[in-house]
Amino acid sequence: MSTPSGSALPNPSATIGALEIGTLFTTFLFGIATIQAYHYYRRYPNDPTWLKAMVGVVWLCVVGHTTTVTYGMYQVSVTEFGELSGEILDPLPAGFAWSIMISGLLAPLVQAFFAHRIYLFSQKLYLSLICWTLSFLRFLGSMVGTAFASKRTSLQAFGEKYGWLITGLLVMGAVNDTIIAGGLCYCLRYERVFRMGRTAKPVDQFVAYTLETGVLTGITALTIFICFKAMPQNLAWFSLFLFFGELFANSLLAS
Repeated sequence: MSTPSGSALPNPSATIGALEIGTLFTTFLFGIATIQAYHYYRRYPNDPTWLKAMVGVVWLCVVGHTTTVTYGMYQVSVTEFGELSGEILDPLPAGFAWSIMISGLLAPLVQAFFAHRIYLFSQKLYLSLICWTLSFLRFLGSMVGTAFASKRTSLQAFGEKYGWLITGLLVMGAVNDTIIAGGLCYCLRYERVFRMGRTAKPVDQFVAYTLETGVLTGITALTIFICFKAMPQNLAWFSLFLFFGELFANSLLAS
């Protein structure tokens, strides 16, 4: 393995190993999303066209995201095999750079959909407007981050220079997830108690799905943030980020 003079070898568990685990979870969640999409089209053929189209778009994004993550892992483990540059992502492989863009599209799209549901249940715009604004800002920030990440720089240099952008996107996403989960649960509980009675089990199930998926994405964003701040020298935070987009896709399809 080629190394700069006097430099220490990186820990493979925190570099290549972390990326492999992230890629493994990405492909696993891709399989779940594919099964969910298949069952959706089979069970709900009479859903509105726009909703079926959105599910199709989300699934295609998952396909693209999984493909780019897998390609990035191939670049690291095969094309750059035995090279220090591959283990520290210097420069960041094109596959991983493109995955950032697709993930930055998936998460705001799913959040915007759930914000739309808040409006449908509450018939009030203010909370949905806050969520849509945060989703749009997150989308713009992700596109800016993709542009910076694709400039053939290392992941560590990118994190050091644009750490404020990564932090802002993660915090913004976690706040949006919390607002969406709380808003949906409030609206659904109101619907259950005051309009549908206390035997509305489907509403209870949807409340549970909302809490589980919203909390899961929010906790994952918080975990990525903690790893990024506490261990910026390794790739633990980036390995979690690799399958972050699939979590959002699965949260939409599960609901």
